[in-house]
Amino acid sequence: MPDFNVEFDRAFTQGISKSARSFRWAVGGRDAAKVEALGEALAGSAAPPAAAVVASSEEGSVVAGSGRVVLSTAGPFSKYSDGIVAACASAGTSYVDINGEIPWVREVIDRDGDAAKRSGAVIVPNCGFDSVPSDLGAFLGFRRSSNLQGHFKMQGAMSGGTIATGILMAKEANDPAILGGIGIEDPVAPVAPTDARPYWLAPFGMASINTRVVRRSARLLDREVRYQEYVVAPSEMVAAKMAKSALTPPEKIQGMVDAGRLFKPSQGPDAKTRAESWFELTVVDAAENTPLVVVKGGDPGYDETAKMVSEAALALVLGDPLGACEGRGGVWTPATAFGDTLVSRLRAADMTIEEIPP
Repeated sequence: MPDFNVEFDRAFTQGISKSARSFRWAVGGRDAAKVEALGEALAGSAAPPAAAVVASSEEGSVVAGSGRVVLSTAGPFSKYSDGIVAACASAGTSYVDINGEIPWVREVIDRDGDAAKRSGAVIVPNCGFDSVPSDLGAFLGFRRSSNLQGHFKMQGAMSGGTIATGILMAKEANDPAILGGIGIEDPVAPVAPTDARPYWLAPFGMASINTRVVRRSARLLDREVRYQEYVVAPSEMVAAKMAKSALTPPEKIQGMVDAGRLFKPSQGPDAKTRAESWFELTVVDAAENTPLVVVKGGDPGYDETAKMVSEAALALVLGDPLGACEGRGGVWTPATAFGDTLVSRLRAADMTIEEIPP
């Protein structure tokens, strides 16, 4: 089985290298062999990295302070990126990552938020599939409704890192308002169709991450917005099975990982599976069941996550106009940090983000 993390690192670094003619960049990590292999893979690119740095998490914290932007894919983030984000906040170095560890994000806000405000560092967690589609989709939906739902359709297999994050969240993220905003309990039962919505809804496994981020965006934008997420089901039977699966104890899921029935961290689906994978999110006005925004793309855990976090980092490096955080350091969400700039970047990178006319 290929090393999923190595393949992911190659995907996002190749995207960075295409835009790196106007700045110097480096790759780094804890594993010398993997860092060397990544450097070699990028050596023939249009703008190869200036250096390939091997460092422990502690040494990486020192290196972090010497750049303008750090992009971290090193999870669990609470273990491997904790010192790095703290160093960035103190040094004025902006930071983006792909974490879905909401309790850790709360810790970063409380611990590093003031330092980032003083230094001007723009700290933006959650810049992958968790939670860019939800956050940007809801951000656009805020303009027409204050009562929103996200309805996901997906095909594909989750990576081991995503599964590990889901287990962690099931144990630690029960507070629906942990990041602020209007807290609404996560759905635990199927929702029947209506005249305006001719499909069943079931609890969505990643909602405990995405809804917290969206609610924080609403709070930072001084909006009182209700937001929940579901996965679309084709029938009542499928919706019931999905709801039952969503209630699986995290210990049982971990047992399936240990037994090899689910991917372990650094493992993931093969290239064929990823090529056939896709996601589609429809943000709707919950009161009217009216679709407002559609966000869709290819494999969410690999290709699209690499695209999302790369475009977020490039917006910071290249000095693009930012969102609500313009001119202000702090710990932000993707929508409040980048706003329409990230929407435009992702559209240009072939991700569909469509506002549906009234």
